[in-house]
Amino acid sequence: MSAAAQAAAELSPDEALLFALLGLAMCLGCAWLWWRKLGRVRLMAGTPTSKIRSAAQGYVELKGNGHWLPEDRILAPLTQTRCVWWEYRIEELRQQHGHSSSRTAWSTIASARSQELFALQDATGEVVVDPCGAKIYPNRRHCWRGPSPRPPRGLPQGGLGQTSGRYRYTERCLTLGSDLYALGWLRSETAEAQDFDRRAEVAEWLRALKADQRRLLREYDANRDGHIDAEEWEAARQQAIAEVDRVLLERSLAPGVHVLERPPDGRDYVLSGRRESELRRSLQWRAAALLPLALAAGVGTLWLARLRGWL
Repeated sequence: MSAAAQAAAELSPDEALLFALLGLAMCLGCAWLWWRKLGRVRLMAGTPTSKIRSAAQGYVELKGNGHWLPEDRILAPLTQTRCVWWEYRIEELRQQHGHSSSRTAWSTIASARSQELFALQDATGEVVVDPCGAKIYPNRRHCWRGPSPRPPRGLPQGGLGQTSGRYRYTERCLTLGSDLYALGWLRSETAEAQDFDRRAEVAEWLRALKADQRRLLREYDANRDGHIDAEEWEAARQQAIAEVDRVLLERSLAPGVHVLERPPDGRDYVLSGRRESELRRSLQWRAAALLPLALAAGVGTLWLARLRGWL
C-alpha cells in the first residue's frame, strides 16, 4: 500500500468526510471559475465594438480613453497618481499561532475602492461610467513595503522596489487618459437638469451617518476595533460620493448624456486598462490553469471515496 493510501486509510470517518467535502468543493469551485472565465472570453469575442455616438441602448462594447468629469479630480490615495479609478490594500505582517506551531502571514488592516463616476471618450462622443459592480483590470499596480501603517503620500523615495518593512502597501488604478476597454450596459438620461449642490449633499450624507453610530460601526469598522480610523472614514466618504453621484445622475443629467453601468440582467460588466486581445489571452490562460486543478481535485475525491468504501 502506498504512503498516501495508508494515510487515507488511517483517517477517522469524520476526517475522511471532511477531506472528501473539501476536494469536492475545490473541484466544483475550479470548474465554475473555468466556465466563468471562458464565458467572459466568448462574450467579449461575440460583442462588436460600438462607437459612442451610434451605440444602441443595452449591452455594448466600447473603447476609448478614461477622463475626469467636469470639476472632478480623482487621485489614488497612497501614491497620488492621477487616475479615474483606484483600489488599495494595506497589510501587516503578523505572527499567527496554531495548535502546535506559529507562522507569520500578511493580514489586511485597511482597504478601499473608488466608486466615483468618470468619463469614457472616443472620437465620436462621451459616456459617464459608473464603476460600481464592475470587474476591473487596472493598467497600473504599485506594491512596496514600509515601517508604518500608513505610508507617506506620493510614490516612495527610491522607487517601488522596497522589500523591507512590517507593512505592505498595494495600489491598483486606471490611469487618467489611458486606453480603456468597457463591456457593460448603456442607457441614456433625458431628465431635466435641476439645482444640485453636490458638496453639500455629500456633507449631509456624512453627517447623517456620523449621527447613527451603530450603523457607522456596523458598515465601516473594517477591523472591528470599535473605532473609525482615517482609512475607514475615507471609505465612508467614498461611499457618500458614490451615492450622491448616483442621485445626481438621476436628477440632473442633461438630455443626451449616456451612462455605462452594471447590466441589470446579470451579464458581465468589465472595465479594463488592457487591450481587449491582451485581456482575452490572459483570461484564456487562467481558465486553462483551472481545469487541471478541477480534474485533480475530482479524481482525488473519487479515489478517497473508493478507498473508504463509499462507492
